[in-house]
Amino acid sequence: MGVTCKGICLQFKHTSLQNGEKYSSGLKRCTECAIFMNIEDFRCPCCRVKLRTKSRSKR
Repeated sequence: MGVTCKGICLQFKHTSLQNGEKYSSGLKRCTECAIFMNIEDFRCPCCRVKLRTKSRSKR
């Protein structure tokens, strides 16, 4: 069973911030829907994928 974005998360979409300030200001990113959202839950409301709370490590 595949995971797909159903568009429910668009109501939680947050306006853009500078790159370094997104995670430090409490935003979370859904990798499936490809948006940052301001939400208290740990999973995306539309696709139920676990949200990222930290940026990927730099190489």
